[in-house]
Amino acid sequence: MTASGSDAAPPARKPSWQLLYGAAALLILLVIGLDQFLGVKVNDRFGDSLAADRSWAARFEALGELRRLAGEVDTPANDIFASGQVDTERQRLHAAHERFKQSLATTLQRFEGHPIDGERELMVQGLQSAGATVQRMVEQSETTLQRFAEQRLDAASRAMVEVDRSYARLQEDLRGVGRISRTLQKAQFDALGQSVGRYRWLEFASAIVVTAITLGMLVYGFLIRRRMEMASADKARHLTELQAAKDAAEAASQAKSQFLANMSHEIRTPMNGVLGMTELLMGTTLNDQQRRFADSAHRSGQALLGVINDILDFSKIEAGKFEVESLPFNPCEVAYDVAELLAVQAHAKGLEVICQMGPDLPVRAYGDAARLRQVLMNLMGNAVKFTERGHVMISVVKLPASSAAHNHAALLEFAVSDSGPGISTADQARVFDAFTQADSSRTRRHGGTGLGLTISSQLVAMMGGKLQLQSTRGEGSRFWFSLPMRLVPDNATMLTDREASTLHGLQVLVVDDNSTNLDILRHQLTAWGLRVDTASSGEHALELMSKRPVVHDLAILDVHMPDMDGLTLTQRIRANRRLDGLKLVMLSSQGLDMPTISLTRLGIERWLSKPVRKQELRRALIDLLAHEAQPVPDAVLPPPLPAPGPVRSARVLLAEDHLVNQEVAAQMLRLAGYDVQVVSDGQAAIDAARSHAFDVVLMDCLMPVVDGFEATARLREIERAEGVSGSARLPIVALTANAMKGDVEACLAAGMDDYVAKPFTQEQLVAAIERRLKARAVQRAE
Repeated sequence: MTASGSDAAPPARKPSWQLLYGAAALLILLVIGLDQFLGVKVNDRFGDSLAADRSWAARFEALGELRRLAGEVDTPANDIFASGQVDTERQRLHAAHERFKQSLATTLQRFEGHPIDGERELMVQGLQSAGATVQRMVEQSETTLQRFAEQRLDAASRAMVEVDRSYARLQEDLRGVGRISRTLQKAQFDALGQSVGRYRWLEFASAIVVTAITLGMLVYGFLIRRRMEMASADKARHLTELQAAKDAAEAASQAKSQFLANMSHEIRTPMNGVLGMTELLMGTTLNDQQRRFADSAHRSGQALLGVINDILDFSKIEAGKFEVESLPFNPCEVAYDVAELLAVQAHAKGLEVICQMGPDLPVRAYGDAARLRQVLMNLMGNAVKFTERGHVMISVVKLPASSAAHNHAALLEFAVSDSGPGISTADQARVFDAFTQADSSRTRRHGGTGLGLTISSQLVAMMGGKLQLQSTRGEGSRFWFSLPMRLVPDNATMLTDREASTLHGLQVLVVDDNSTNLDILRHQLTAWGLRVDTASSGEHALELMSKRPVVHDLAILDVHMPDMDGLTLTQRIRANRRLDGLKLVMLSSQGLDMPTISLTRLGIERWLSKPVRKQELRRALIDLLAHEAQPVPDAVLPPPLPAPGPVRSARVLLAEDHLVNQEVAAQMLRLAGYDVQVVSDGQAAIDAARSHAFDVVLMDCLMPVVDGFEATARLREIERAEGVSGSARLPIVALTANAMKGDVEACLAAGMDDYVAKPFTQEQLVAAIERRLKARAVQRAE
């Protein structure tokens, strides 16, 4: 019998593509929904963490405020022995106690918000114990003040000791609360972290599931391939567009750089004529009115040059053409130099200039001294400009460095503060913006471009720091920034054994009406091993010396004080035969304005100008104490000004196409005693140099016919062809009005030996010539 069909079973029907896709899509939606739920949970935990962090931060801040206020409560019982004002110190005590109680109540409210009862009770008990301790401190301080008022000084001292002990217990109570708080904070954050970790693990697992399902969906293969092809085409198109944009940006940057160079040259060339001519004019015989007019014109030109420099610096920074250097320098000396440069301007306004240097600052470190000086000059100049009375202060301190830095790096904080009008909160947000001033009204008292703080902020950022501002309206301003600096090895300067033994244990009285100056001098002298007493006025100083059984070894007096100045105080001291052995050091903000014979007559051994450098003060004290009282040595007197006259006889070739600059430079050189020949282009300079003997050539870089670069290159080729080298080689100094990066390198590459930027002064021009003449003389001697 023949079979009419196959006996094989039909193949099992596979699920349709649509069914598989639908099932996979449903599963993916479920997993994605789970992932979103987990994400919400994670965000909730992060929100809880942020709320807890703010709560703990507020509590720690409150604890810190309590510790500070506790110190204010402790202070009157200690200060009564120095001030002697019982009523004043009692008022300070009660005011400090009231502030402490208010702060304690606020702190208790913050800690009572902790959700766990047992933990909350531990912290609250510690705070309540601190409150009881403060109450005991107030009672003990009252006892101290009462006994002092009764002139029972020994009993008052014992009571003061009890106050200090209570203060120590109070601090320990607050530290205990802090330790408990930190432990509880860590436990709370650990719990939140574990919860977040679990949710993160589930998120990771859900992501794996989604990835596995997605990879299993074959239908996406075709779509992915198409997307990749489209993406490749888009990428090629984008690369073409990016390359075109890059070429356009580079062309624009090059055009901007060239524009800056041209603008610098075009502006500085006439500025050289303005400043040079006014400088020459002031060197002639003028009446008072003419000299005042010439001086005003010169200062106005310098102010305009400062504005131009600010704009060029800002443009170079914006164009990415500004770089900072890393060379060894002394950070303290930079700060002292800035203070000295602006001290005359500040003293003319009646301002006190204060320099505060930390005790462990490095002597040598790597950095950009010129840019740091530029920033500090800007900040200090603003402080002097906007402050009408009081003081301006520049300080440098060493901050704790990171553990990775060890002894090879330091973190230095530079700060400039003043007692000026301050800056409002609204203005603080925009003072670092370009072309912005705090007072931008039409009636503002002080001018400027509004670029100084912007440039300073960017320079600080380029050096690795951040310029910051703290100011309160009517209470002054403080600008500060911290810079990491790599130290130069073996740069520490310590007191020698002889110097330490000379200063150690000596008793010194410091008299100054400025409390900040008193604090700085007290810390400096104490660090050198001296025992320091301070007085804020001449009468106070005389009272201290009259009550003291032992005469001080020396006294440091400020000249300018109200009621009784330093010179009057000196006369009172010298009139007292009991104080004959007291050595006197005078500090003056006006420099050495008294003849030596008057100093000797008054018995003043040393006279130092403020702001006094720490090293200068230390050396003066060591010299004074190592040698018995002597007349004021010549070393402390200002050096006499050099007599006018020619620096040396030399023939100078000046190549300059600008007629005014020709006259300015030629006149400066002739007044300095040089024989000058002037030519107006590079070809004429080549011809003159070949036909006459010159000691040095001043070569302008941009001239018609042949510019300075090509003229220099040709002269060097001629010298090489003739075998001229060494000392016989003609020195060439570049004169250029360009101010862009690379100008110096371009001059040196062309064969020039030195570089003077326009506008220049006679001193700068002569200094460059003398450097080349001296170098040539040394080569000939060798």
